[in-house]
Amino acid sequence: GSTFKLVTAIAAVEQGKVDFDEVFQTPDDGEVVIYGLTLRDHDPLGDIDFAEVIRQSSNIATAEIAMRLENDKFYQYARNMGFGTPSYVDISGEESGRMAKPYDWSLVSLPWMSHGYELLATPIQVAQAYSAFANNGMMMRPYIVERVENANGEIISQHEPVQIRRIAKKSTLQKLYPIFESVVSDSGTGEFAQV
Repeated sequence: GSTFKLVTAIAAVEQGKVDFDEVFQTPDDGEVVIYGLTLRDHDPLGDIDFAEVIRQSSNIATAEIAMRLENDKFYQYARNMGFGTPSYVDISGEESGRMAKPYDWSLVSLPWMSHGYELLATPIQVAQAYSAFANNGMMMRPYIVERVENANGEIISQHEPVQIRRIAKKSTLQKLYPIFESVVSDSGTGEFAQV
């Protein structure tokens, strides 16, 4: 769901499609119709800036921002962040999630995907994406087993860190860190997750 808004935020900031001072006017009733389908916010949010869009988790404003992006660009950012593709974590039977290619999208796919609908992601993919975000944009291959030892405590094999790719410019992420940290503050929708 809303954890996927990270993809929209990174893509929009990096592509210059959103201004941090911009005010988004969300409807008084917290609902908007996009191509015949009703999209709702959890509460009516009124006029909010970009930081508030993320902090208050506005589906409506996130969809508006996403619709400024080209379908292929949005899809590429999502793929670069590990969605719709295996992470190659060290366990068998990993699912790659589901994310349709842009040529299979409907008119509402982009605005709905912007906040995590119309796709399936595994918990490891979400963790990998947020870890890359926290790691200055460098995505690492996830792992479960750090090392294997024999009965004598001798190391038989040990995991070595594997860099996959950079998901965004450091400058983009530096702008977004305080905004995403505010989500788990007293004024954010994730206040119960704050440290």
